[in-house]
Amino acid sequence: FERVRNLKLIEAQRLEAAEIRKKQEIERRRNQVKARLINKVNAHQKYTSRQIAKKALANLCPVTLQLLEDQGCLVESLGVLLHEQAVPWLLEQTLRFLKEDEFIDN
Repeated sequence: FERVRNLKLIEAQRLEAAEIRKKQEIERRRNQVKARLINKVNAHQKYTSRQIAKKALANLCPVTLQLLEDQGCLVESLGVLLHEQAVPWLLEQTLRFLKEDEFIDN
């Protein structure tokens, strides 16, 4: 009688453990679904925020750059400055020198 009782107790414990594992698995899957949904909502919010910020700042950037340039805060880079001002001046001076040299030789 005691052996049968122990077998039934072991069987009951095994079934309880299996039921607990099933409940834990179901809970784990629910948590995964919730986490996926939360991540999806967060990703959508980030995307929407970026799009709104882009549209809001699209017109702001050119206006701000022009304002800073007008106030003298933005200075052209040295390469651009040399290319636009120094090189033409140097060519002009060289041509003038060559013309004067030809005039002196004649």
